[in-house]
Amino acid sequence: MPSVIERCPNCYSTNIEVEPEYMRCKSCGNHGNYQIWQLCKKIPIFDAVKEEMLYTVKEQLYKHKDTWYVLAGYTSGCGRVVTGPFCRECRAFLPELTEAKKRRGKASVREDGKAAAAGDG
Repeated sequence: MPSVIERCPNCYSTNIEVEPEYMRCKSCGNHGNYQIWQLCKKIPIFDAVKEEMLYTVKEQLYKHKDTWYVLAGYTSGCGRVVTGPFCRECRAFLPELTEAKKRRGKASVREDGKAAAAGDG
């Protein structure tokens, strides 16, 4: 960030008071040491995954309500001050990271075959 700030990074107003290492915006109330603020530089983009396709997904799964998602990439953010893990103005929601569902694969087929050979299946 520049050593002297001219606009509020949150609302872009010029109605601010700036002191060394401190800024207060009279428009939105944003205040503090602007040199340590984190700004919204990028936000995640997610693609929805159909329930029947979950077993084919190799990426990390995310869930919001009843919909599953995978991370598709990132796009540029708005440049506003970020007060949490992500910018609330850019993201309407952030799906929660979940554990992947069990996938069908060679390991499960072998285990089923062993159980059947032992007379358990």
